[in-house]
Amino acid sequence: MSALRLHSATLWGVEGCPVSVEIDVAPGLPSFRIIGMPATVVRESCERVRAALRNTGFPLPLSRITVNLAPADLPKPHPVFDLAIALGILGAAGHLPPGPWMDWLLLGEVSLDGSLRPPRGLLSLAGVARGEGRPGLAVGAAGGLPWEHAWLDDVRAVWLPDLRAAIAWARSGAPPGAPPAGQPRQQAPEPPAGGAGSPTAGAGARAAGAGAAAAVDLDQIRGQVHAKRALEIAAAGGHGLLMYGPPGTGKSLLARSVVGLLPPPEPAESREIAQIYSAAGLPPPPPGVRPFRDPHHTVTRAALLGGGAVPEPGELSLAHRGVLFLDELPLFRREAVDGLREPLEQGVVSVQRLGRRARFPARFLLVAAANPCRCGHFGDEEVACRCTEFELRRYWATLPGPILDRIDLFVPVGRLSFDEVTTTASAGPPRVPEAAARVRAAREIQTLRFLGEGIQCNAEMGRVHLDRHALLDAGPREVLRRAYERYRLSVRAHDRILRVARTIADLDGSLAITREHVLEALSYREAPLGWA
Repeated sequence: MSALRLHSATLWGVEGCPVSVEIDVAPGLPSFRIIGMPATVVRESCERVRAALRNTGFPLPLSRITVNLAPADLPKPHPVFDLAIALGILGAAGHLPPGPWMDWLLLGEVSLDGSLRPPRGLLSLAGVARGEGRPGLAVGAAGGLPWEHAWLDDVRAVWLPDLRAAIAWARSGAPPGAPPAGQPRQQAPEPPAGGAGSPTAGAGARAAGAGAAAAVDLDQIRGQVHAKRALEIAAAGGHGLLMYGPPGTGKSLLARSVVGLLPPPEPAESREIAQIYSAAGLPPPPPGVRPFRDPHHTVTRAALLGGGAVPEPGELSLAHRGVLFLDELPLFRREAVDGLREPLEQGVVSVQRLGRRARFPARFLLVAAANPCRCGHFGDEEVACRCTEFELRRYWATLPGPILDRIDLFVPVGRLSFDEVTTTASAGPPRVPEAAARVRAAREIQTLRFLGEGIQCNAEMGRVHLDRHALLDAGPREVLRRAYERYRLSVRAHDRILRVARTIADLDGSLAITREHVLEALSYREAPLGWA
C-alpha cells in the first residue's frame, strides 16, 4: 500500500487545465473518498470505479482510499478522471508496476462494466499534454474513436476501449499502436447526418447546420439587388448587418446565403472552430464550411453568450469565425441583446464562475433581421400598419442605441413586384461565383494589409488602423464631414462608416477611398423608421 501521483486534465470553458491525481491507499477502515473541489459527477466516480474494477477482476482493496485532485481550488466539473483514478488505485495497491504510463495524460470516463468513454473537450485537454511536454494521451474510446482524433496530428495518443486494455497497456509499457480493430484512422472529421450543429443548453436555443446554410444559393433569391450588394460588403469586411422589412420578403433566405460568399476557413481557424465544438460536446461543421448558428429569439442569455453553473460555449462562440443569424432581433430578451456589446467590440465573452474566469472566443459575422413593427407593416405603402405608437416603441425597446450603433450596415428589404416574383432568374448582380470571388479577393487584400497587426478584416480595425489604412482625400472627407454634422453621428458611427468605405474600396480593387465609396457607405446607415 502506498501513494501514487498521475496526470489528467479538466475543462474550464474552452481551455484545458492540468490536474494531478494523487491516490493514497492506506491501512484503516475501508473507505473511498475524493477531495479537491470535485463536482457531484466527479464525486460519483467512487461508485463507477468500484464497480468497474470488480467487473474487470480487480476488487477494490479493503483499505482507506483517498483521491486528491490538485490544485484544490480549481473546480472539476467533468467526469474525466475515472481512468486515472482506476489505474492509480491498481498502481498504489501493487497490481501495476511503475513505468512510462505514469507520465501520460490519462483521460476517460469509466462505465460500470469497465468500458471507457472519451471526455468532452478532448482538443482542449490535448493542449495540456502539449504544453506540459507529456509523452501523449491515453483516452477512452468505447464505441469507436471520437471525431476529435483526426485533429490530434501532433500529439501521440493511445485509444483504450475498456479498463482491461488500459491495464494491459500500462503493464506492457509498449508505445501506443494503431487504432482499435475496426476503427481505422479517418482523414477528417465526419459531419453528422443532416448537417452540423444541434441545440445548445438553454430554453429555446436551436442551431441551423452549416450544410443547410450553405445550400441556399444567392442566385435562387429573386430581386433584392441592394440587399445582395450589402451581403457582399458584409462578407468581404466582416461587417455586422441588419435587414428590416415586411415579412415574406426574403430576409432569412438572404441571411442563409452569406456562408456561400465567405471564403473557406484557414487551417488555424478550423482548429479554433473544432476546439470550441469539442468543448461544447457537439460535432463541428463539415470540413471547409464556416459555422452558421440560428438561435431562436427565446434563447436565454447564458445559452446565447455562454455560461451557466459550469461555463460552456454559447451560440456566439459556436458561431466563431462564422455567421450568427438573429432572426426577429427586437423579440430577443433585453438582457441577451445587451450582452452583445463586448463580443461585438472585443470578439470575446468573459464569464466569472466560482472565483475563476472563463473566456470564450466570439469573433463572428452578425447578420440580423427584423420586421419594422410587431405586425410587420409599419411604413408599408400597400398594407396598413395595425400597431399603436406605444406598441411600436415597445417593439424596438429591446434594441438600445449602443447596440444599433455597433451594426455597420442597415439594409431595407422591400416587397417584390410581380415581375420580380415570377422571373426565372435572379435580377441583376451579384452572381454567387462572381460575388464570392470578389469577396475572396478583398479578404486577401486585407490579409496582406493587416499582416502582423493582430486583426483579419476591416471590421476589426481600431483607431490606429483607421489612421493608417483609411485616410481620406479632401473630396470624400468633405462628404463625411457634412453627414457627420447633419445626422449628428457618434464617433463610433463615424469610424464604422470609414471601415465600410474601406471594404467597398477593396471590393473595387482601389487603394484610395473615393467619394463614391463614402457615399455608398453612408447609404447603409439608415436605421429602421420605427426605431428612435
